[in-house]
Amino acid sequence: VWSFRKLKEQKLVRKSVIIVGIDPNDELQQLMVEDVIGPAQRCFAVSSKRVYIFDIYGGKMLMCLDNLHKHEITSCIFVSNLTYLISSSMSGSIKVWDESWSLKHVFVGHCAKVTQLLYYVPDNCIISASVDKTIRLWSLVFLDLMQCIQTWSMTLGLGILPDNSTLYSFGDKGVEVWEITTLHKKLGNTSSEIKSMSSTTSPRVPTRLVVTLEDKSLAVLSPVTGEVLEL
Repeated sequence: VWSFRKLKEQKLVRKSVIIVGIDPNDELQQLMVEDVIGPAQRCFAVSSKRVYIFDIYGGKMLMCLDNLHKHEITSCIFVSNLTYLISSSMSGSIKVWDESWSLKHVFVGHCAKVTQLLYYVPDNCIISASVDKTIRLWSLVFLDLMQCIQTWSMTLGLGILPDNSTLYSFGDKGVEVWEITTLHKKLGNTSSEIKSMSSTTSPRVPTRLVVTLEDKSLAVLSPVTGEVLEL
């Protein structure tokens, strides 16, 4: 674990070395850091079928998640806002693990090695690349396939521009660039989970959204701004 310190010039200083708890035969292949700031921040390291979880500030290993897949793990991401760990394997399967590290869902569709996973924030979905010449979008809301895109080569990696407007992929034959169109965006907030929704149709007043909430109350929202007009 390294930190930057500013004296006369910025220097990289080693804070700690974590060895205890790591199998000496394991080769750590991928590192990712939890997207939070503070002493609770964790680091995840992938090795074969395992994922090690480290306390960055404490400089120690917290736990080891073993045998997450039958085949070697090829990519792994941590979605901080949902506290989901998402992993893919050589077999093409993609698994979603919740905050207690229990299996929440398995996405099946790729028929060969998944090479990379990305989290696309605007649509709350995973984008996966594979050597089966497809890129797939998986909804973390509905836990289902949103779209399958055929590519002209085996896709080895993915990237998204900072403004979330463009996805690029690269493979054994070149680079492909994709325009992203957002499927939906957040409209507004309610006091509890929405159970049903309908719209008004009166010709005398503007259209409104009427929603039934889990707490047995009703809310009326503007379909344009998302503002709660009546609760």
